[in-house]
Amino acid sequence: MKKQLRKALSITLALAAVLSLSAYATPLKAVGYEEEASGRILAYTMNSTQAFAYIPDGLEGGRRGAGRGNSTAIQQIAPVILVYGNEPFTEETALATAYSSGLAAIAAKEQAVISFVNPRNGEFWTQDDVRTYSSIVQNKYVERPAQSLTPVAGVYPQTAAAPGGQFAGYFYRTIIVAEGSGADFAAQYLMDDTLVDSRNIQTIPAAYMLFNAAEAPGAKAGIYDQQYPAVVVNGAQDLVDAIAALNSNEDYLMVGTGSAEGFDSALISEGYKGLAGLMVRPQMSYSPLPNTYIGLFKISNNLELDDLYDYGYTSKAVTGGTAWYDYYIPNNIDKSAQKSIPLVMVFHGSGETSEYIAKMGGWTRLGYSEGFMVVSVDNHGSAAIQHALLDALLEEFPFLDPTRVYATGFSMGASKTWEMISTAANAGKIAAISPWSYLTSPGSAQTSVIVPTYYTQGWWDTTVNWPTSNTSGQANRIRQLFLMNKIGAYTYDRSVHYYWGVLGDIDETVDAKSWKGDINIHTFYSEDGEIYTKLVDASNFGHGISGDFGPMAWEFMKNFVRNEDGSVGWIMVDKQAAASVEKLNGNKNNLTVTVTETFANGSANVIEVTFSISNNAAGTYDVGPYTVYVDTKGNDQIRACYFVD
Repeated sequence: MKKQLRKALSITLALAAVLSLSAYATPLKAVGYEEEASGRILAYTMNSTQAFAYIPDGLEGGRRGAGRGNSTAIQQIAPVILVYGNEPFTEETALATAYSSGLAAIAAKEQAVISFVNPRNGEFWTQDDVRTYSSIVQNKYVERPAQSLTPVAGVYPQTAAAPGGQFAGYFYRTIIVAEGSGADFAAQYLMDDTLVDSRNIQTIPAAYMLFNAAEAPGAKAGIYDQQYPAVVVNGAQDLVDAIAALNSNEDYLMVGTGSAEGFDSALISEGYKGLAGLMVRPQMSYSPLPNTYIGLFKISNNLELDDLYDYGYTSKAVTGGTAWYDYYIPNNIDKSAQKSIPLVMVFHGSGETSEYIAKMGGWTRLGYSEGFMVVSVDNHGSAAIQHALLDALLEEFPFLDPTRVYATGFSMGASKTWEMISTAANAGKIAAISPWSYLTSPGSAQTSVIVPTYYTQGWWDTTVNWPTSNTSGQANRIRQLFLMNKIGAYTYDRSVHYYWGVLGDIDETVDAKSWKGDINIHTFYSEDGEIYTKLVDASNFGHGISGDFGPMAWEFMKNFVRNEDGSVGWIMVDKQAAASVEKLNGNKNNLTVTVTETFANGSANVIEVTFSISNNAAGTYDVGPYTVYVDTKGNDQIRACYFVD
């Protein structure tokens, strides 16, 4: 065993809710949530196996609406929740368990469909049930249902019946909830680094919630160094030790005690919110070995968002059309302080949604920890519409800082990010950008206004190609970037660097945290000696999103501000106040108060003002934009010197 267990569930059996199975017919209020949960059961078969889908009310046919304002196909982000019991389910017991376990409330909050799965032989679990698992994940849950809907602000519009009976769900966010013999089956056969479906796409669950399990993971767990985030309740010590040994991340295991039989609703609620519901395991590349290049990282779930944000989905009529977007306002910011909070505008890829990129890109978690508002644009239109939306947001939310507006996006969203700075006027409103995986041809994009840029792309990205010649569209985009940020001429030469065709002034490599690969960062100096440009390539990575990209992009972007004159500047990282007294004749002295501002690029600005004071004077003094309190003693001593808010 590599480590002792680090984290324990705080709720024990004494605090857990104990609900009678007979209560299934009545909608129950789940532990810790305000809204009541209710839904229905839809029976289906897969691989000659009986299963029962719990569909929460409002999710007609088992699907979310197509982007809620997006009329194209969508990338789902709802979890796929599969339940394996100690005994086979019936329609009645599946519904009863959905309510009594608290899973119905989670499904309502996440707009997710839960499948209660029975053994294929109808009695007990065998290895043959693994094939049923992969079939359900592949065939019953779909990433991109295509529908055309009329959006409704604040809700997820739904369709009637879903074609083929398929359900909303992002299969890279599959969560296993299992009890007794079902939990033993999950540990033995679904903790397996080699799990793939018929398309050779990995189907390893993102997380597990195991109740009353005795069996340890099978021999294939960990052979490709996969980790297994798990909530274990009443688990055998051998099982707990084995999972702990598999997980190099100590935050990927929660352990507790609860009901001797069945599922404990309080522990499910806490375990889902705190671990299982946060995990996603996307496949980062399809070449050459799919199950060696699998990501694993945390994203927000809606239960977590309830605690951290004022958030929602809405629309705004702006010049040129209607903008639909998700907004996330952290509840830990001071909204009374005007022009104090940064804004990050996020743009999704083709076939995706604003919710998907906000969560998968890590922006909903970063917004709270770093103190910025997130606006993730859905079904984005022209740059004119996006800038009109930006202007409207700055007017609606006075706490937003217009000098700290940042833009980022993936794939098609990266194209929209480039468009946000395509004219000098628009570029003068954006402090920095971070496009991911789209080197669009620049056309006539501006080169007069510097825009700090952090661009990222995977080595094996075949959706968006790398430069192939000095005249390719991708090379022209890099050339425009070099001209815009005053780096100098760009010439693509594959013999110098296979992907970029050029080396940086500083080239460094860091280990990826969310998959097995390297992140190579190429930094370029501009003619003024400053750094405004970083080109980043990722090994063992295709056309996708990583848990590393958002934090790394923000670490770069947050250093920059857009000055009122449209020039680029740097965020102030520190300020210090100091004072000194010069003795004059009689009772008069000169007090010099100095404020030193230090900026992200290491530069400093000194503001110094001298005041005439009397001996032992104490009071506040205006120094530039600051008010400084100084208490003097005698002719030349300083008792206190500090900023006054």
